Amino acid sequence: FRSTTAAFDLTAAVTKQGLMLQRLDFTARRVLWFLAFCSESESKMLEARRIILMHEDWPKPRFAAAWEAAGVLDPLLVCGNPAPACVWHIPYLVARCQLKMLNRTDVTSSCALTRPDCLSLLSEAAKLEETTLPTGDNDDVEVEQKGTLEALWQLHRIRLKMLRASGLAWEGIKDFAWGKASADGWTQQEMLEDCWKALRELASWQPRLSWSLSCLRIRHEESKRNFKEAISLMESAFVFPKGFPSSGGLVTTRISKPEPQAEDYERPGPELPDTWLSYVRRRRKHDASRAKVFFA
Repeated sequence: FRSTTAAFDLTAAVTKQGLMLQRLDFTARRVLWFLAFCSESESKMLEARRIILMHEDWPKPRFAAAWEAAGVLDPLLVCGNPAPACVWHIPYLVARCQLKMLNRTDVTSSCALTRPDCLSLLSEAAKLEETTLPTGDNDDVEVEQKGTLEALWQLHRIRLKMLRASGLAWEGIKDFAWGKASADGWTQQEMLEDCWKALRELASWQPRLSWSLSCLRIRHEESKRNFKEAISLMESAFVFPKGFPSSGGLVTTRISKPEPQAEDYERPGPELPDTWLSYVRRRRKHDASRAKVFFA
């Protein structure tokens, strides 16, 4: 699965970052083909198989032609239970790379995916992540594990971004809604509220996503020029521990660099830098060698 420079057009990437993104996308798409057609999880990757078959120039491993000509064979990769993390991480990685390429002008892809296709890969990656979670040994005890929720988070974050961006049709993302539509169907405002609801619930399940949710809400209020609410959200995003140094309602932090004292430079301690201690030990060893010569 090694990605070579001859596999894609180097002139399509004009920056080093764009070239790295192109190489990562190329390698991830080859591994995705392997998981979708040569692994035990191929029955759970229907969306990935559909997207791959839509592109004739999809990157494949070198043995792909022989594998397709042989017909139905036993899977080369048996995932087991629970499945390895690569089962969900590879389609997630392909979707993220393709979305980044759509937002950049310095790099292009040989078989670019549409945004709805990227959302389909993220949705499938979120379902595949459930197969990688360990299950409880006792059937009577319900073990609830949420996982990283990274694919679900990016799915609804991209939905929110598409809804807020001008010129992007929002009807194509109705299939990935968090809740259920009303009898009259979805409206753009209802879809926007559905995205925020999904992000809030995901942040409540995974505490590490709370900061990302706060950043999204701050940017949202800033775009509406509601600066007072944005500042309020920014203040609530920072939580200071009890006893944190403050003066007059203002948080103060002092950063100081310890310096060794001349009279106790040989005494090791927390205030003595390691570099100075190493110099002292080398100097002491040198002086001891000189003393041996003088008093031998």
